Amino acid sequence: SSGGEAEPGQGSAVSVPERQKGVCLVGGRKRPTDGALDKVSALGVNWISQTPFGWQRRHDDPELRMATGGRVWWGESDEGLVDTARRAQERGMQTVLKPHIWIRDRDNGKWRGEIDFDTDADWDTWWERYRTFALHYARLAEQSEMAVYCIGTELRSSVLKRPERWRELIAEIRTVYSGSLTYSANWYREFEEVPF
Repeated sequence: SSGGEAEPGQGSAVSVPERQKGVCLVGGRKRPTDGALDKVSALGVNWISQTPFGWQRRHDDPELRMATGGRVWWGESDEGLVDTARRAQERGMQTVLKPHIWIRDRDNGKWRGEIDFDTDADWDTWWERYRTFALHYARLAEQSEMAVYCIGTELRSSVLKRPERWRELIAEIRTVYSGSLTYSANWYREFEEVPF
């Protein structure tokens, strides 16, 4: 569901073959064995994506929590993301880092595309939390020489209501990450609405 490069950047673009074979590598509780990564490589996979999560209680709660270690699955920890990326790269696979917000508001039928706030103060709080989240993972992607960094995933309401904030964030990410950028739009309408 990725929508291409978000903004022209300072870094060099990734040379992408006409056809890619990729998988979303689930960050499990334990470190994947070399044998498991060898099997993925033997299938001809040339790209993997990794997904660390940020946690938000409700779609209308501006508090966003980031968990980079400790009580988080190994494959979603900073250590696990870096290690898995390095080992995939050693096997000739390109890497994508795709941070994702997990909303715990399912009782109300809400999801990350409906994150919305009634006040500018709440939007400002959420943006500062999201900025911290996005920049942390952009730095990690740069440090790990990941080929692509996804600036956001299915955040439709914020994209439509605050496009200028996204442009500011993209510019700031460009100061810490030199690879290609993308935004992962939801398949239902959002991919046609993203203004950047």
